[in-house]
Order: sequence, then C-alpha cells, then structure tokens
Amino acid sequence: MARSSICAVVVLALAACRGGAPSSPEAGPPDFLVWTDVDDYPVTRWLDASGHERGRAPGLYLAVEGTLWRLEREVSTQATTGCRTDDAGRPVSGHSSLTTIALASVDGRTRLVVTRPEPRAADEYDTYDHGVIIRASLGPLLFGEATVDQFACGAHGSGTVSAFTFDVTTRALLPVAPHRPPPTLAPRIQAAFEAEAIEPLEVGAAPWLGESLPRWTDGRLGARHLAYVDTCYACSNGEWSSYTTGLWVEDVGIPDPWAIAAVVPPAIAAIISSPDPVATGVSWGPPDAGWTQTFASRPAR
Repeated sequence: MARSSICAVVVLALAACRGGAPSSPEAGPPDFLVWTDVDDYPVTRWLDASGHERGRAPGLYLAVEGTLWRLEREVSTQATTGCRTDDAGRPVSGHSSLTTIALASVDGRTRLVVTRPEPRAADEYDTYDHGVIIRASLGPLLFGEATVDQFACGAHGSGTVSAFTFDVTTRALLPVAPHRPPPTLAPRIQAAFEAEAIEPLEVGAAPWLGESLPRWTDGRLGARHLAYVDTCYACSNGEWSSYTTGLWVEDVGIPDPWAIAAVVPPAIAAIISSPDPVATGVSWGPPDAGWTQTFASRPAR
C-alpha cells in the first residue's frame, strides 16, 4: 500500500502526517534500545549498530532527543458501593482500579504523564478496572491501548478498548478514533472477515479500524491493523471490546510518520523481527552516562 494511502488511515492517531525526509537521530553515531514485553515483564537491551548487546535492564526504556526515559505504571484502588449482599443481607463493597502511565527521565528532572484516567463515582459500579497496555514503540512514538472492564450491576459485565499514540517529542497524547479503512485496504479486510464467516450485527455493515501498530517481520517494518465489526455480546471473539468481533490484518505499507525507522540498520531490524506478534519497540541515540549506569552493569545473560 502506498504511504500516502496509509497516512490517511493513521492521521487520526497521529494528528497529521509529518512530511519531508526521515528524521535523523541525534548528533553522533547512534546506538539502539530494543525492548520486548512478555507476560508484563518488559526488558530493554542496549545494542550497537551491529547488533552487539552492551547491556540490558528490566523495564521499558526509550531514547528520544538525548533523553533516556523509563516507563512507569501506577495503579490506584478504592472501594465501590457495590451491588451484592452477603448471606445476612449486608451490602458487600466492590472495587475500582485506575492505571496511570508516565515516562520519567533517568536523570530525575522530568516526568511526562502519558495517560491518566478520570476517577469514577464509587456508587456507579460493583467493579471498574481501568488498565493500559503498551503494544509497541517506534522512535519517539509510543503505541498503547486503554482498557476498561466493568460491572455496573446489570445482566453481565463488559469491556471496552481504545487506542492511543503518545509522541514524546511533542508531548502529545493522540487518541485513535475508530474509522473506516481506506479503499486500498478495505477489500482485504472485508475478505478476511468473509473467510472467517464473521457477520456484523447490522447486515452489510463495513468493518471499522480500531488501531494500527508497527510490526517488524523478516527485517522489514510493516503495519498491523485491528479491524472489527459491531456484534452481539455473546458473539464477541475477545478481540477489542465486548460487543465487537475483531481480526488482525497484516500490511506491508507504513504511514509517513513511521519513516523515521529508516535510521534502523539491518542488524537491529533483524533482531526486533518476530514471526509472532509481540509487544516490542526500538529507539536510538548517542549513549551517555545515563545509558551506562542503567544498562552496562546488567550484561546479557
């Protein structure tokens, strides 16, 4: 798919495509930080351009414009009024949890809040759990999902998902509104749903695009799109929200803002590639004392 077409799809996520030549890394020969998250245990590796590992550290780190950032996660909890009673007829409290994601510079000077949920009234829910999943990163761009699992004393609970992109350079949180795929991508998505015999709740309704993520395969950067149709609660397949059925569709095209990946050398692209989708990302910059203190004391195991 042409970049101009993909750009139209992702413009809602990234506000506007950045034209011109790909951004160059900071002055000086760059090294690379590659993080991978398996079962909520992210690890970041410091690699030189040839792919040699110089160190690693637990956690998700990004190098952006000369600053080394570490992802922080905070979860606050509180009791809710609930909607259940015990055997004696006494009310049983429920609970809520709210997750805040921030980036803290390793020098301790700056902290950027990526996403902070709004508090919920304690008497509205039996349970209300807001979470954040970081799916990928590319240079200064961090891709994630905000999830909500709730039970509001009805027939059953429900879950919703919404995507976002955070640009560390501009400090901008860019929510992704569901949108229709462009004409160049729509036929492949429609064919994928027909192959799985997935019927939307409204007969003939076209699928929506929920998010687009960078995906490295065989040393090449492409895109991975989550498309979905609205459906009944019992018909959901667990991808995206409770009242949707979703499918992932692979794409070799990339939006214009992702052209920053041109600075990633083949050795790093090969290392970050995976035959199966995993949460991962890459950033780059000239290593400094912060890199040495964070990674060099934790050699490869």
